Amino acid sequence: MIDNSNINYNMLDERMEDFLNTMDIKSKKDKIEKIEEDEIIEKVVKNDINISLSFTEYLHPVFFISMEQGVPCIIGNTSNLFDDNLELKQYIVTSAEDNPIENAKLIKKCLENKENVIKYYKTWKEEYNKKAKENIEAFLEK
Repeated sequence: MIDNSNINYNMLDERMEDFLNTMDIKSKKDKIEKIEEDEIIEKVVKNDINISLSFTEYLHPVFFISMEQGVPCIIGNTSNLFDDNLELKQYIVTSAEDNPIENAKLIKKCLENKENVIKYYKTWKEEYNKKAKENIEAFLEK
């Protein structure tokens, strides 16, 4: 689906290995029980794109680490955090975590627009931090 792709992933269970074999995707698995932030950054920056999909997790820190390092990251649709920024959301939020065809399209779209994705992320982050600061100040005033 994506020419010359190679996936490094955290092996949480055997289903991922079965899926990658079925799709004939070259991969290297790791079994990471605990990983330090420095190690995550080291792995994240080596990639063209990072993918952090989950059916249950709201939003994994790998997303923020990746984006802060200038490497786009695709996430699942378990968060409404980007609903106010459709420019960013269209590139990073999958519509179906378990649909490899849709995710391949999203990955290609994200990679083709990498500079804009990072720019949209930085804009979102500034706006989000401003709102967060205002909310904290309002909370402390009460």
